[in-house]
Amino acid sequence: MTFKLEPVTADQELEALAVWFAAALRTEPDYISHSEILWGRARNETSWSTDLEAVLKTEFSESADNVTRIRARSENEIAGLACTRVVVEGHRSALILEDLYVDPRFRRQGLARLLLREVEHEAVRRGVDWIGLESGLRNTSAHDFFEAIGFTTVSKTMLKPVKAASDAE
Repeated sequence: MTFKLEPVTADQELEALAVWFAAALRTEPDYISHSEILWGRARNETSWSTDLEAVLKTEFSESADNVTRIRARSENEIAGLACTRVVVEGHRSALILEDLYVDPRFRRQGLARLLLREVEHEAVRRGVDWIGLESGLRNTSAHDFFEAIGFTTVSKTMLKPVKAASDAE
C-alpha cells in the first residue's frame, strides 16, 4: 500500500485531524500515558476525557516553530499521524514524539516506520541531540515496536492526583 506523508499547518486541516484523532483514540484506552492525563486528554490511566475532541482541537490549533504535525494518507483517508515538539533543557535538545498513531486498518504495513523515518529526518534538520517519547504502560505493542527500532526505556513516570481540602473531608 502507498502512503503519502504531509505536514499539516492549515487551521481547517488541523481541526479535521484533531476530530479524526479524538475518534480514533476513544477506541484505544491503552494509548493513555501521563501526558494524556496532564494535558487533559484523559481523566485517568484508563478513561479518556469526555471533551477529548475539544482538547485536541485546542492543542492542534497551537502554532509554533518547534511543533510539527505530519498526516499520513492512504488515497483520500487519514491513515495515521505523528506530532513532535522540540524542547531544550540545559545543554541538551530533544525532539519529543508526542504522538505516533496508525489507524488499526493500516497497521503492519510499514506506516509507523515511514512516519518515524520522517520524524528522524525532522530531528536531523533541527539538529537535536535526542528523540524522546513516552508511552502508556499497557501499550505493549508500541513498546515492542519502539524497542525494535532502537529506543531504550530509561524511566518510569508516576502520577498521583492531589485532592482538594474539601474532597478530603
